[in-house]
Amino acid sequence: MKVVCICDVGVAEPLMAPMKSLPGCEVSFFTEKALMDVKATKLALRAVEEGGPEAWPVSSELLEAVKEAEAIIVHVAPVGKTVMDAAPKLKVVG
Repeated sequence: MKVVCICDVGVAEPLMAPMKSLPGCEVSFFTEKALMDVKATKLALRAVEEGGPEAWPVSSELLEAVKEAEAIIVHVAPVGKTVMDAAPKLKVVG
């Protein structure tokens, strides 16, 4: 299973590193640069709370990173229709 871990300021790649040991999984990491700043992360959370996951734009790099993903592990990055449509093999978001 191809797993993409989307990292941010609260859960950076070192904290996601144990995911590499998931049996039977090919795990990659993507850091959403716009969410590596505490202030921006707070703005994103508020936007998503008020308008849903499509209220905060995701980067084209994130959409590219998830295109083969069957699973996405995420902390803050919004996973809405745009992200799901970019990942046609997606089975689970956690």
